[in-house]
Amino acid sequence: MQDSVLITGTSRGIGAEILRQLQESSSSKIIGTTRNASADGDLPGLDVSDHQSIKAFAEEILARKLRLRALINNAGVYSGRDNSDDVEYLFRTNYHGPRLLSGALLPAMLPEARIIHISSGMGELSGFSETAAKELLREDLGESHLNQLVEDYTNLQNRKPLRNASVKGWPGNPYCASKGALNTLTRIQSRQWPELTVISVCPGWVRTDMGGPSAPRDVSQGADTPVWAIHSSNLVSGHFYRDRRSIPF
Repeated sequence: MQDSVLITGTSRGIGAEILRQLQESSSSKIIGTTRNASADGDLPGLDVSDHQSIKAFAEEILARKLRLRALINNAGVYSGRDNSDDVEYLFRTNYHGPRLLSGALLPAMLPEARIIHISSGMGELSGFSETAAKELLREDLGESHLNQLVEDYTNLQNRKPLRNASVKGWPGNPYCASKGALNTLTRIQSRQWPELTVISVCPGWVRTDMGGPSAPRDVSQGADTPVWAIHSSNLVSGHFYRDRRSIPF
C-alpha cells in the first residue's frame, strides 16, 4: 500500500503551497485537509480546534488503514476570535489541535515517520522569563504538566484585568505563548516517541492572510523548509528548524 503524507490547513497560504510542492516532489499520496473536506474531497473535514472533529477524522484514517509517512500540523490561527473565548480558541487550534491529532494518528504512523509542527519564531524562549524558560526546557517535563501550564495561562489570560499581560513569565501575547507551548510539545513528543522524528519548523514571516501584505517572504519560501523536512535525511528529532537549519528554541 502506498504511504501517505497528511497536511492540515491546506485551503490557502503556506498549507496550500506545501500541498502543491509535495504533490510535485513526493511519491507518497499527499492528503491535504480543510475544515470542510480534504483537498481532494476524499476525506471528511477536519477542524483542529474541535476535539470531536479530530477524533472522527483520525478514526476515518485508521478505518481506511492509511499508513502515514509524515504528518504536517500546519493549521493555525494568529489572534483567535474576537470574543471572550479568543485565548482558549487560539490554544485549542495552535497547541491542543496538533497535540491531539498527533496522538490520535500514532497507530497509523509508519516506523520512523515524521511529525512536523509548523510553529513560529514568535514562540522562542527569549520571550519567556528565565524561570519559565528553564521549566519548559526540563528534560523530565511531561505532556500532562505542560497541559496544566497551558490551562493556567489561558485561565489567567481570560481574566480581563490581566489580558495581554505576562502571566507566570509567559509572553503577554497569547499567540507567542501558544507557539512556545507547541515547541515544548515537540521536545516532549520526541522523548515520548523515540522511533519517530518530531520537529518544529518556523516558516518565517510570509505574505498570507495571516502574515499580511508587508511580510518579506512569499508562500513558496514559507513552504520550503517544511517540504525539505519531508525529504531530508539529516533531521534531528526534538529540534527547531528555520531555513533548513536547526535553530535555538
